[in-house]
Amino acid sequence: MHNPFFDNNFVLEGSSESLKRVLKKVMIKAKRSGIWWKLTRIEQGILSLSTKLNIKFTSMKLLRSIVHIVKEINEKLSFSYQNYLIGLKAAYNAAKYASEKGYREAKEWVKDKNFIIWWGIFLNPKTYTK
Repeated sequence: MHNPFFDNNFVLEGSSESLKRVLKKVMIKAKRSGIWWKLTRIEQGILSLSTKLNIKFTSMKLLRSIVHIVKEINEKLSFSYQNYLIGLKAAYNAAKYASEKGYREAKEWVKDKNFIIWWGIFLNPKTYTK
């Protein structure tokens, strides 16, 4: 029995346009948050061209790469990732200060992801406004 979902040439009517709209929204969020510039040129190009060109998304490789890029953007937009970025510098400074005062094990704090995220939550003003 033939299943159209596993056929590489299967495209739902109107699905290309709805996918383009979703990708445009993702691009706008990525650009506004600054994550766009952390993507590789190839990833930027794939998203840009897939929203601008008149194509049907029949290639499974193209769809997989688009899904991978969108997942990466969403991960970097997540609250815990933002807290990680904010807390990294504070955790480094706390570990440096404590190690200078004689606590040698403090250097290991920078490797502790939970410690870094704790500092990010503590210092992130968005934590208190949600």
